[in-house]
Amino acid sequence: MKEILWVKSKHGRIYTEIEGESKTAVLFFYGLFDSIDNSNSKLIKNNLIKNNISTISFDYIGHGKSEEDINKISTSRILSDIDNIMSHIKNKFSKIFIYGNSFGGYLGIIASSRYKFIYGLILLNPVSNMIELLLRKQSEEELSKNTNKHNEINLFSKFIFFIDLFKYNIYLLSKKITCPVLHFHSVGDKMVPFKQSKKLNKNIESKKRFYPLKSDLHTLSDEKIKKFIIPKIEEFIVKN
Repeated sequence: MKEILWVKSKHGRIYTEIEGESKTAVLFFYGLFDSIDNSNSKLIKNNLIKNNISTISFDYIGHGKSEEDINKISTSRILSDIDNIMSHIKNKFSKIFIYGNSFGGYLGIIASSRYKFIYGLILLNPVSNMIELLLRKQSEEELSKNTNKHNEINLFSKFIFFIDLFKYNIYLLSKKITCPVLHFHSVGDKMVPFKQSKKLNKNIESKKRFYPLKSDLHTLSDEKIKKFIIPKIEEFIVKN
C-alpha cells in the first residue's frame, strides 16, 4: 500500500510517500540532487517493504515532484520541511528509524540529534563536513559527472546555501544523538572522504557500529548492497 502526502512547505508542498503497513518505519534522506524516482536507495527500500518494514520518502525542495524553486534550497529549509513531515508521521508509527545516504546522512545526523523519538540512525557514506566538500576544487566536476541539477542553481543561491552550512557543526551535533547508530563508509570513497566518517564515529557517544567498506565507490554496487548492507540494516532494525 502506498500513501501520498503533500506536506505544506514555506511556499509550496513537499511530495512524500509512505509505503507498507508495518508500524515500524524507515525515513529515507537521499543525497543532494537525488529524488524518490531516481534514488539508488530503491533496492534497500524494496527489501524493507518486502520484509514488512514500512518506508517514508520525500523529495527535497525543487527536487523530483516537490514544489518550489530549487534556488530557495538550503539545509535549514530542508530541515524545516523535515519538521513538518515529522509532525505528520510520528504518531502513525511505533518505531521510526532514519536512513541517510551522502548529504542525506548529513541531514540524518542533525535530525537524530533533535528528535529523541528516533529508534536508530543508519548512515551510508555520509557527509560530515559539507563545507570541506564544497571548497574542494573537484566538487563542481564531481557533481557534473552525477547530475546536471546543480546547474539550475544560480550563483547567489549557491552562496546562500554555503553560508547556511555554518549553522551546523555535525561533529558537535553527533554527540547529542542518543539512539543507536549503524554506520557504513567506503574506505576509498572519492566523493566523501573516509576520514570524515572516522572523525564522526569518534564523536558519536551513543551505541554504535561502524563498518569501513572495502570499496572506492560512493554509490555502492547492487551486489554489495544486497549481500552486506541490507542484511545489516534489517538486523539493526530488529534488534532496536
